[in-house]
Amino acid sequence: IATQKMVSQQNNKFDFFLSFYIFLLVFGGIGGALQPIRIFIIICTPLMLIYNKENLLSFCRNETIIFVIWFIYAVASLPFVVDITESIQEPLYLLLYFLGFYVFVFFAINAGNPKKSIVRGWIAFFVVTLPIAFVELFFDKHLAISAQDEGNVMNYGDGVIIDRFFASVTFGNLNGYNTVLVYILPFVFGFLLYVSNSKQKKLILFSIFLILSLVYIIIINSSRAATGALIITTIIFMFNFAKNVKSLLWFLALLGVAIYVFLSFFPEIFIVIISRAQLQGFGDASRSEIILKGLDALVNSRFFGVGTGNFQSVMSNVYGLRLTAAHNLFLEILVQYGIIIFSLFIFELCHFLRKQR
Repeated sequence: IATQKMVSQQNNKFDFFLSFYIFLLVFGGIGGALQPIRIFIIICTPLMLIYNKENLLSFCRNETIIFVIWFIYAVASLPFVVDITESIQEPLYLLLYFLGFYVFVFFAINAGNPKKSIVRGWIAFFVVTLPIAFVELFFDKHLAISAQDEGNVMNYGDGVIIDRFFASVTFGNLNGYNTVLVYILPFVFGFLLYVSNSKQKKLILFSIFLILSLVYIIIINSSRAATGALIITTIIFMFNFAKNVKSLLWFLALLGVAIYVFLSFFPEIFIVIISRAQLQGFGDASRSEIILKGLDALVNSRFFGVGTGNFQSVMSNVYGLRLTAAHNLFLEILVQYGIIIFSLFIFELCHFLRKQR
């Protein structure tokens, strides 16, 4: 996508729209069904169809076929769901997300500098959410949309009890913000690579500040998955940075200082991480149960899936689980839509990754 339209290196209106599209995620769950990014997709769809209909469909031919099959399958599964009130809206959201994909590709194809515009959008999103996150972490004050209350504590057993500070920003749940922070990781690290090549000291310091802030929020939010993604991204980043020995040494020195600061001022966070690993390892009984029950539901559906938007209803009404969210995109697609749609999803994912090589 990023190299499809690089004839002109000048930014144009599509670069702005591409960055703005990503930036709209700053509103998170505000607006409910009428979230700003969804409204933006609806507004842009007719303009996209009028402006570049043929080129877009030919460019995304495989995706279009898979999306049509997926949508028909979702609608056809509605008569077989456990809770129709929860599932009836899912095909509409599915269609909206598919249209959102086309809108993103449409902007990227027509942008003059799509790579920079994508990075710019993610950086702008993170910069705007940072003040909110810092207020949450330092003062334990949260927006009204937050599902968790202030004054929480974490009890990990074995006498380990600490205050639970977290940042969920506009996403209502810290897991939602953690997910977006994982999306941001390669772009924030990539931004440092880009500005280090240009040797702009102010931008280098700014990018380092963003990385340290990102690391701080992820660690304080104490998400094992996000922490794992952070470690992987850091290792990949260091391999790329290793081409410039001087820059790598500066980065390692800065990383050492950051670790020292965390150990000095936030030792309880590392106590929690170590204690959690000792008590639970890297497993999670409730998450493991969801996976096992989900696979059992898939088998009982003869691998056709339990129906669109029906995962949580099945976990609650059929299996009586208290925690019903999948917390796993692959599991949710597999259990809800069955082996056919899941195979198409994996095929498209592999096809996309091959094209990037």
